[in-house]
Amino acid sequence: FAPSPISPGHSAVSKSNPRTSALYYTRPPDRPSDASAPLAEDPSADLLALADTERWIASTADASDVRKEVRYVCEGASSSAASPLGVAHRVVSRLADARRAGEAFGEHRRRRLEEESRGGDWAAKLLELEERMANPPKKKWGVKEGEEGKSQRLAKEDQLSFRQTLVVVLPGCKEYQSNFTAFDNLMQTINSSRRDTRTLVTKSDDEAKEGDAIPKWTTSVVLAHLHPLWGMDDEPEPDENEDPKLTAYKKHRLDARRSPYPTIVIEVLTTPPNVMRSEEKQDPPKPASKKQAEKKEEKSVTLSDLQKLEAAFGLSSAATSDAADDNLQTSPLEQAAGWIDAHDPAYHGESRSLFEEHGTSLADEAYDSVLAALARAQAESSGSSLPDDQYMVMPNFLPASATSLEKFAAWVTKILDAMPADVALPRVETFHPESTNEEKRCPVPVVALRWQAVE
Repeated sequence: FAPSPISPGHSAVSKSNPRTSALYYTRPPDRPSDASAPLAEDPSADLLALADTERWIASTADASDVRKEVRYVCEGASSSAASPLGVAHRVVSRLADARRAGEAFGEHRRRRLEEESRGGDWAAKLLELEERMANPPKKKWGVKEGEEGKSQRLAKEDQLSFRQTLVVVLPGCKEYQSNFTAFDNLMQTINSSRRDTRTLVTKSDDEAKEGDAIPKWTTSVVLAHLHPLWGMDDEPEPDENEDPKLTAYKKHRLDARRSPYPTIVIEVLTTPPNVMRSEEKQDPPKPASKKQAEKKEEKSVTLSDLQKLEAAFGLSSAATSDAADDNLQTSPLEQAAGWIDAHDPAYHGESRSLFEEHGTSLADEAYDSVLAALARAQAESSGSSLPDDQYMVMPNFLPASATSLEKFAAWVTKILDAMPADVALPRVETFHPESTNEEKRCPVPVVALRWQAVE
């Protein structure tokens, strides 16, 4: 890899040999005597955090455990990550960015494969590329490689998989710098919310579109976290009878988690679809027996069943048809604002309420939008007064499932509950056109954030 200069004070790239690699920024200032204190709002302080973290990784990790290239980013005290809400927002924002980067690579590579196969057997073409990537021809030293040999090699832009590791250093938040339990609770809650996202009924662009001959690439994003006080609360007492090798292993395992500053590590991996080789393909399934076919016909949905469902829901649909026609004439934001003004008893008027419309349909982007709005409102409010109530209008997010929107709001509440106790936080409510509660049946999905004082 060629050296890559960076913008001062914010990011760095470590090269293939972490123990001898140079950092492409100027010498940082001396480390303060109180290492646990958060860094000041100074660009040079970000350089100090980056340098300390890179040297710690180089001295702690084995050479076999370090990626060829690791990107370092510092969310210092001068950024929005100087508060607990800001940290939560920057974490979910980085996760969404990583997912988008992986999916963009997968879509680009899928389109290229579609062009290269030219409507033919794309699976055979993919297998050929995977074989070339797994067994590249070896270049003999002293022998000039011919054009045929060069054509057999896969250039960097022709790789089928995408892998990127990002280390985000968070030295600016004093609440998390000296409190491992709070930082660990926040990261664990964010990871749990990401796992539960699979159960939400989303209207996602990730679903395969009709006419797509080649399946989409698979993207996975993993989040891990490090902290200077990792394991201090439950560190076991030394045992004199314990095997010295086991003791050294436990110590190394703890040291590998004790970074100089609160840090998160994000890894994104995008891989092509699995393709079975011809010799691995299974025999086609046997045709169903006569009894199985009869059972299948009995369980199938008939036209009569559909007509009964239409009759059951026809009354409510007819009653609301005029209102639906009126809603088509206004924007989702205007629909939500008008309905909230007329039906929400907790609405405080335009002077103390803020409406925002977000077009996202994906859960990670919805978390990003909500936490960004909360962090921004907290930063802009004065110390004595609470921020205005916020109504996040999301017409494309979970439009067909009020239960999923309630689950999403519950996870936002859990993330907020993981914050330190002395932080003012809002109460999260939802409104949805499919809600079982008529008092919350807004024409479009809305997430309401009502700020409340610290008890």
